[in-house]
Amino acid sequence: TLGSNATGFIGIKIYDNWRITTSLTTTSTSVNIKDNLERNDTANAGLIGSAMSVNSDGIWTFPMTGIYMIGFNAQLHVSSFLQYIRLDLDSIISGATTNLSQSFTYINRVNSVDTYASTYQEVAFDVVDTSTHKIAFKYHSSAGGTTPSLWGSTTYNGTNFTFMRMGDT
Repeated sequence: TLGSNATGFIGIKIYDNWRITTSLTTTSTSVNIKDNLERNDTANAGLIGSAMSVNSDGIWTFPMTGIYMIGFNAQLHVSSFLQYIRLDLDSIISGATTNLSQSFTYINRVNSVDTYASTYQEVAFDVVDTSTHKIAFKYHSSAGGTTPSLWGSTTYNGTNFTFMRMGDT
């Protein structure tokens, strides 16, 4: 049996999935997603290896070096007018933040019914040092409207984050 610390093995050593457990809304212009996070605990989630960790500022630490595929799936809910929402996936290397990916979605609520949308982004990130190479997920309030909630659930994935180690750095 190969564990997550096997050497010479080129298969996936880390597959981790996290989600927000209840919906989040911000009135800030830009904020790291840091509240109501849990590792996927649904039966047969298919996790492999060690878990990611996240601090109270929403900064994520990788369990081992390597090249990771990172996915950010945002499920959005709005109950009043909204123009757009922007979501970012940022790298933080030795304290310096760089935007790796942005996604935008437009929500056009034309009646009194709550409205939903989703957006997805994915990047590859080379983690050469787990103490200096981190990431953060961020969302921004909209222009010309109200900020939507990032929809979450503790039972199944709504807004969620995926980390898959693809190979050595």
